[in-house]
Amino acid sequence: MSLEGQAAMDNYYHYRESGLSNIFLKNGFDVIETSFGKSVRIQHVEALHEAIGLFIVKSCSRRIDGEMLKFLRTQLNMTQKIMGESLFLHADSQTVANWEKRRLEAIPAQAEILLRSFYMEAKSGTSTHVTSLLERFADEDCDNFHARRIEFKNFEGEWQEQLCA
Repeated sequence: MSLEGQAAMDNYYHYRESGLSNIFLKNGFDVIETSFGKSVRIQHVEALHEAIGLFIVKSCSRRIDGEMLKFLRTQLNMTQKIMGESLFLHADSQTVANWEKRRLEAIPAQAEILLRSFYMEAKSGTSTHVTSLLERFADEDCDNFHARRIEFKNFEGEWQEQLCA
């Protein structure tokens, strides 16, 4: 990482390589001399990115914007297409790309809630309600809801659906 054009203020490093405009490192980086000039080596980059992602989804009171969306998407190793289809319930890749292009504008609230929940589950390593619901929506043909007959049967006071062909 070149220091060219980077702001280093009072021994802080402006970590623009994250894709986020407001990340500064107080420590955990070394300025090194290379054959190309001065460069910066970040220590434990994966752990840093995980900390940034968790900060965004857990303690950030600000709405998630396009800049944050792109960061979180890359941390989840998702393409715009996969994120749109699987996480945002069949949105196309162009929708995700447009949200990312509007870097400092908030993404839609419903998408933000899903993203925060999914990211927390993905990083905790547990698959709970959000992941299973998203998988179910991806597997089922939800567009044919009205084309099917759905029966409910009472089992000792608890109603359960009985799908019919």
